[in-house]
Amino acid sequence: MESVRSPRIRPNLQFSLAGLFAAVAFFTTIGLGASIGIGVMRLLSAASATEALGGTFEQRYLISLAVSCLAVGGIGVVLGLIFARLIARPLRLLMEDMERLQRLDLEKRTPVHSRIGEIMRMRHSLDNLRAGLRSFRKYVPADLVAELFLMRKEAVLGMERREMTVYFCDIADFIALSERISPERLIDELGVYFEGATNAIMQSRGTIDKYIGDMIMAFWGAPMPLPNHGEAACRAALQCQRLVYGLSREWQKKGLPPLRVRAGLHTGEMLVGNMGYPERLSYTVIGDGVNIGSRLEGLNKYYSTEMLITESTYNAARHAIDARFIDVVIVKGRSQGIRIYELAGEKDSLGREWADFTALYHQGMDLYLARQWEAAARAFGEALRKNPGDRPAAIMQQRSNRFSLNPPPADWKGEIVMRDK
Repeated sequence: MESVRSPRIRPNLQFSLAGLFAAVAFFTTIGLGASIGIGVMRLLSAASATEALGGTFEQRYLISLAVSCLAVGGIGVVLGLIFARLIARPLRLLMEDMERLQRLDLEKRTPVHSRIGEIMRMRHSLDNLRAGLRSFRKYVPADLVAELFLMRKEAVLGMERREMTVYFCDIADFIALSERISPERLIDELGVYFEGATNAIMQSRGTIDKYIGDMIMAFWGAPMPLPNHGEAACRAALQCQRLVYGLSREWQKKGLPPLRVRAGLHTGEMLVGNMGYPERLSYTVIGDGVNIGSRLEGLNKYYSTEMLITESTYNAARHAIDARFIDVVIVKGRSQGIRIYELAGEKDSLGREWADFTALYHQGMDLYLARQWEAAARAFGEALRKNPGDRPAAIMQQRSNRFSLNPPPADWKGEIVMRDK
């Protein structure tokens, strides 16, 4: 953990706050006594001339005493102002620094200089606190910690239902990749990927849930609400994909195998909050929606796609993305089918050829769901002539041909059961 060296307190420049109070009190008392003593001596020496001056001895005594008190009071005020300025300015700067720490603004540090030892020790303690929070922020969501600070709450065990978008991203063929690269170099190269992907997620107001080996799990919509969490998640996923394309080119220039990732996104109701036990908590999401997102990441391997999203995510972001309807699947652990889409790019970014190919594929899907198997197989064949290497079109053409010979039950709604994770 980062540490801050304690400043050396020089005895000839810095002194105790209590000592300062004592010194001020001592000299003020000496001054008060001296002033009163001088005033009394002057009164006694002038006692014989009191009548000629038109006043009694007692009146002169009171007047002299009042003047002496005013003089001492004036000196005290001046010393008090100097002393207050000596303390107030560094304390005000420290207070502003503490308010920034409460907002988790850990980058800006206000220099504070004072000859008062206690103030400099407070400065040192705040610097250590900043270093500790900076390290702590690397383990837990910064937004969550900031929210707890602002609400003056302590983290407790418990979860709440909230509509969110969850994201799983895994490196394809990671075991084979790790066998071809030394562990030290693999850590260095993957560190660049994890840093870029994490920045893309956090800049879109996403929250990193955890790193599971080579997998990144993240979500949008908590701890701070985010109305457009589906769109934000899709944009972040596309940014991560562009990052991977660039890194893969660099890897191949270095003689390394290409880098590929697979991602799955789902939007729906989930449980989010603190899991564990009161002394050790983990802020995470659980529920059926999380299971769906995880299953979609794995389905990319079957369809040879890179990013799959559910219909709910597509509907939340369709104004901002281009996507292709892939299939209707029942993922492992569920009994109902869901429509899945391939997240292909940002809106209107893929060109005319992709639009023509997708139109043919969607025509085939419409015919397939209408149980027009032969027409569907021809449409998928046309799509394959546009894009010969497209595995989803090949899968759907083969399935249509199979169903033309052995149709599914009458209550079939287009779903296919996926038995593997």
